[in-house]
Amino acid sequence: MADVFLALSTGPFGAKKLVVLKCPRAFDQEYAGMFMDEARLAMRLNHPNVVQTYDVGVHDGSFFLAMEFLEGQPLHRLLVAMGRESRYLSHGHLARIASDALAGLHYAHELCDYDGTPLQIVHRDVSPHNLFVTYDGHVKVVDFGIAKATLNVVSTAAGSVKGKLAYMAPEHAMSGIVDRRADLFAMGIVLWEMIARRRLITGVQSSERLHRLLTMDFPPLSAEVANVHPLLEVVAMRALQRDPRERYQTAAEMRDALEAYIGACGEPVRSTEIAATTAALFADVRVEMSARIRTYVRSTMPQPTPDDATDASLAPEVETARIPMAGVPATPAALGPRSPSVRPPMLGPAGVFGPPGALALPLRSSPPPPGLPGEPGTWPTGTAVVTLPAIASQAPRPARFGLVVLVGLLASVATLGLTLVFLAIGRRAPPAAAGQPAPTATAAEAAYGGEAAARAPAPSTSADAGGSGAKAAGPSTHTPGSRGPARGKPSR
Repeated sequence: MADVFLALSTGPFGAKKLVVLKCPRAFDQEYAGMFMDEARLAMRLNHPNVVQTYDVGVHDGSFFLAMEFLEGQPLHRLLVAMGRESRYLSHGHLARIASDALAGLHYAHELCDYDGTPLQIVHRDVSPHNLFVTYDGHVKVVDFGIAKATLNVVSTAAGSVKGKLAYMAPEHAMSGIVDRRADLFAMGIVLWEMIARRRLITGVQSSERLHRLLTMDFPPLSAEVANVHPLLEVVAMRALQRDPRERYQTAAEMRDALEAYIGACGEPVRSTEIAATTAALFADVRVEMSARIRTYVRSTMPQPTPDDATDASLAPEVETARIPMAGVPATPAALGPRSPSVRPPMLGPAGVFGPPGALALPLRSSPPPPGLPGEPGTWPTGTAVVTLPAIASQAPRPARFGLVVLVGLLASVATLGLTLVFLAIGRRAPPAAAGQPAPTATAAEAAYGGEAAARAPAPSTSADAGGSGAKAAGPSTHTPGSRGPARGKPSR
């Protein structure tokens, strides 16, 4: 129904991303409606186990879906490769693949519209062809092209069915009326085939496959595989019940049963083993695809023109920006040439690392990026060229200028500190009595805020007045022998 292309999406600032474009082959009224239904549904799906759709668009009259690029293989190719190379995943890892696919299906089954209305999504085409295993060991459910949902505009015509008969639920094949339990029947077939390593429903003609689907007795896994775990057989055979009421009712219920088996199987089940097996079986295909992608990406990069004044083999892989200096107007920023990184001298001549006065600064971060295991981190070898205005090409100022500035700053701080000390001492000194000389404060008194002066007795102020023996009039002072404070009575 559609062609799939690998494309390169480009954005501002050189942003690039590999995407997959799905373009319908025929675009009559029916296919147009189906494609629009898929677009509306695909844009709503966002789950780690469901392929992500980024955009829907039209180009030259052709519609397309832009989806994430998955590096890996469909499950049916993985199963064929394992049989060809006789390198099989364990039953626990195969159950992990089915469990992850059920997680994506349960998300789709439970998805609601923005107003909370259930969308009642049914994939209707669950098969090894639409389960994708990445080289990282992740599983994605893909291709919701014939999915049934309440937001669909196009409905299936009476007397026709959509999907693969070899993976179709009996009620789907007979009446076309399905719910989420039809996807669980299809997952039961997928699980049975992964464990038994053969197809369950075969036949050259569609009528033959349909007859076997409706009438044959599905053999238990224990009859196909000798060492199958009983819990795993129970999960597969319950999902294959023809009566929908006897199957698992939700994908989450079936997934819980698989997780119980994974916990009881007694072997470590990690996605890394799935990733290693998939990458090993398709190593040549992966290398070839990577080479094709690199060739295509390089062909989209702009080629250097003869007008470039800078030698691309020597220019650093950086951008240049003009930084204004004091009193010098700033100039607009410009992009410098790009090439493999080199470490140039600090000031480069014209035409090599930039125009005259170009300053090459190493690109460093703090702390340095970590290295490989057992190796220390290293600084990146790229450089950033900062083009200064014309004044930057003049001789730099002597190094002693900075020392003079530092000494002056320290002297200012010291002067300010001494000033604050003297002001504090002046505020704490007691005022001198009128007509009396101020007592001389010792260093200890000045240091402790005059406490020693307060504890010492006041000196006597008596004096002979003209040798007559009379005391000078005025207030008397308090002496150590007196009681209480001086009352200031005049002498008689």
